[in-house]
Amino acid sequence: MKAARRSASRNAQAILDALRSSLALLRWALVVLLLVYLGSGITSVAPHETALVLRFGKLQPALRHSGLVFALPPPLDEVVKIPISSVQEIALEAWAAQPGEAPVRKLEFEASQRTDDPQVLLVPYLHPVHHGYTLTGDANIVQGRFAARYQIADPVAWFRLGERRVELIEALLYDALTVALAGRPVDHVLTSGLEETRTAIRVRAQSGADRLALGVHFTAVEVRELTPARHVLPAFEQVVNAQMEARTALEAARSYQVSQLPGAESEAYRIRQAAEASAQSLLAGAGGEAASFLAILAEYRRHPGLVRTRLRAETLQQVMPKIVSKSFLPADQEGTRILLSPRHQSP
Repeated sequence: MKAARRSASRNAQAILDALRSSLALLRWALVVLLLVYLGSGITSVAPHETALVLRFGKLQPALRHSGLVFALPPPLDEVVKIPISSVQEIALEAWAAQPGEAPVRKLEFEASQRTDDPQVLLVPYLHPVHHGYTLTGDANIVQGRFAARYQIADPVAWFRLGERRVELIEALLYDALTVALAGRPVDHVLTSGLEETRTAIRVRAQSGADRLALGVHFTAVEVRELTPARHVLPAFEQVVNAQMEARTALEAARSYQVSQLPGAESEAYRIRQAAEASAQSLLAGAGGEAASFLAILAEYRRHPGLVRTRLRAETLQQVMPKIVSKSFLPADQEGTRILLSPRHQSP
């Protein structure tokens, strides 16, 4: 009996020792699990990110930057990482032209002469709901693909937008696109005014984002494709070809101008020099004749008869060799009369 009791006592002691060992291991396991649970609230934040902490679902005011963020373990705290430094892109393709041929529909109408059989016409069309397009300021239809790049400037405002924040930004961008394109003619937005149009889109989108406190900063708006609708594309291509021909002709005219201008300037300079020399010569001759006339006038005032006789003699001396016959009539009260027949010159 005593041996049985001692054996039972030893077995009970062994069981107690095993229980004590198991309890000790269980305590250590619980401690490890507790440490692991508490450590699960530690989060690493990358340099391009900012972290927000939600405690019991309520947003905490402090922002957590790059490094380790110590928070309470879930579900007490939730750490939300927001990439504030990375540039994000959103594609806008609601107005893109669909691949393939343009859809057609049947249009029934009566002929000019009323008959029982209607005529059927197949016409291309754009459905205002199912096909994307927009209008320019001069009521032309255009289709295109666009993209916008932005960064998160205010993490708190960005987080408060909720899950549909991307849809809100898309709506804001489409509003800016509509206003910018509707305020400009189609030739402007398709050619020289494309850069100015992109800037106007970005400025209006940023203004709307600031007004709505979206917490984003638009860095660029890209026009990946902007073309007239497929139905009128041939007409626009003709216009573009005509503009290219006009530019080619203008460049040819400018080249011809550059090649001809030096010779023309040289010829104009020569003509001006000749004209100035001729003018100087005529002025000198006119001045000499004027001086001679004034001298004769002064002499005539002193001796009129003598001057008249001298002028008549000089005139006859110049005229007589050029005539074939001459007749002198008797002098009368009016003076001597001379009838002259000029010498006939052969052609």
